[in-house]
Amino acid sequence: MRRIFIISGILTVFLLMFNSMTEAQLKTVVSWTGSVFNANTKDPIRISYQLQDNTGKIIRRGKTNASQNGYYFITGLKPGESYKLIFEGDDNYFTAEFPISIPNTEQYQEYSKDYQIVPKYKGAEIAQKVPVFEPNKTKLRGGADFFLEDFWKTLQENPNINFKIIAYADNDGDDVVNEAISKARCKALNDYFVGKGIAQSRIQTESKNTTDPKNPPPKEKRAKGKRYIGSIYYVIDKF
Repeated sequence: MRRIFIISGILTVFLLMFNSMTEAQLKTVVSWTGSVFNANTKDPIRISYQLQDNTGKIIRRGKTNASQNGYYFITGLKPGESYKLIFEGDDNYFTAEFPISIPNTEQYQEYSKDYQIVPKYKGAEIAQKVPVFEPNKTKLRGGADFFLEDFWKTLQENPNINFKIIAYADNDGDDVVNEAISKARCKALNDYFVGKGIAQSRIQTESKNTTDPKNPPPKEKRAKGKRYIGSIYYVIDKF
């Protein structure tokens, strides 16, 4: 009988602790903030946005503040919930959609994330900010998907976009070798986007056998392990 009472007591304490944790999480408020920039010029922008919950219901609307570095601030989010942040396309920018997953927490948290939105005009040149290839390699490096995902989502949300992939060389050495590497990198990126559901008819490629004149290799010696990698650009051709 005593053993039954002990077990019952343990279960009671556990349930009280669980209920307390659940109530704390329900009362906890989480905020999501950051800045939004033009993906081409990197200037802060003003753009409308909406936040949807996991049922698709719009629960927040607002606009970023260009005069305050493209700042946005969304509060009242719940721990453990998933949301969708949509920057609403207009005459100047394409629509962009991003998922948000809020970690479980019992204390107020403020998470920060910046976004880059693709401008809507023919010839807009979007630089691949973080290299997705290793020096002199043509295979997408591990984790490349993380750095390609935002542009892919823009293409997915805007099915009328046609674009060109331009790849520059890592050095100004052998033109034939450089051309082959750049061409293979274009194909790797082309295959990535096609594999993610983007129609081949929307993509063109252009390989370069020289380094990027707008972003040439540095003349000074770089830190160990920091090697120059040829630029990649996505150029909006049609929308």
